[in-house]
Amino acid sequence: MRIIFLKNDLIWLIYVDLQQKIAQLHQERKYRPVGVFLLCNSENECLIYESTKNKGFWIFPQGGIDSDEKPQDSMYREMKEELGVSKEELENVVIGDKIECLNRPIGRKNRNGFCKGKAYILMRANYSGNNNFKLKKDEVSAVKWVDYSTAKHLFSKLRPKKSELLTKYLTSTSL
Repeated sequence: MRIIFLKNDLIWLIYVDLQQKIAQLHQERKYRPVGVFLLCNSENECLIYESTKNKGFWIFPQGGIDSDEKPQDSMYREMKEELGVSKEELENVVIGDKIECLNRPIGRKNRNGFCKGKAYILMRANYSGNNNFKLKKDEVSAVKWVDYSTAKHLFSKLRPKKSELLTKYLTSTSL
């Protein structure tokens, strides 16, 4: 069942059982629930970052969703931890209702106890801060605002399935 409502600048566009699906993913230990955060500024640009572990590869901010955590809370936590962005700097948050699974690349070590890969949930927000990012240097080496065509070009350097997923999120008009 799909529910849409607005509360404190948080727009919910979710299935009622999204939290149950996240709990099930944690229980099954196959795909790790991960939020992908599409942040947009007033110039209609999106924020991407370069991972410290994967230099030269640019992605949307993302982070794991804990088993007892609501998706939007994972966004607030990850944005604060990795970029120093406060909850108050994120407006019109939209939580997606789709979970898309990607298998782990062959040869990549199994981390966090999930055996198959990651289950991605898209979330969007408008960023209203002053771009004074405080990067968690062991995870994020750089951030930048880019237009959609630049993001799409940078995503093309990722493995094909991840590139396809992020490009789809970039051009998606609905969650």
